[in-house]
Amino acid sequence: MATVVFLSFGYSNGQPHDTMHNFNLRNLPNPKKEIKSKHTGTHKSLQEDLFAMPTVQQKFQQLCEESTQYLTDLEAEPNAAEPVKIGFGCFSGKHRSVAIVERLTQWANEQEVFRNKYTFVAEHRDINVTKQQKSDKKSKRQRKDQTR
Repeated sequence: MATVVFLSFGYSNGQPHDTMHNFNLRNLPNPKKEIKSKHTGTHKSLQEDLFAMPTVQQKFQQLCEESTQYLTDLEAEPNAAEPVKIGFGCFSGKHRSVAIVERLTQWANEQEVFRNKYTFVAEHRDINVTKQQKSDKKSKRQRKDQTR
C-alpha cells in the first residue's frame, strides 16, 4: 500500500519543495480571533468554527474531488514517487491548512475507493514555528542576500 502525506504549511515560511502539488488556502476565511488565538487547526473547536462557514465547506468538497482525481491520475504513472506528498498552505500554517489537512486525512482514510491502495497521513510542517524562529529565518535570509 502506498503512503500519501497531506502536508500543511505556511506560505510565510516558504513553499515546501518536496510536494508533488500545493493547494493554496490563503483565500479561505480565518476562524474567529478568540479561537484562533488559543488553538491550532488540530483542535476540535477551531475545526468546527472553520467548517461552519459555507466557503470552507465548498472548498473542502472541491479538495476532496481534486485529491481523488489527482490520485486516480497518479495510478496511471508507473514511476510515481513514494510517498506521495501533497501540500496545503495558508499564511502561517497553524490554523486553516492544519484543519483542512486533519479533516482531509480522516475523510480519505474512510473512502472505499482508496482502501487497499493508500494509507493517508497528516503532517504539519509549521504548526510549532514561533514568531522568534520566523524572525531569525528572515534575518538570516536578509544577511545572505546582502552578501550576494
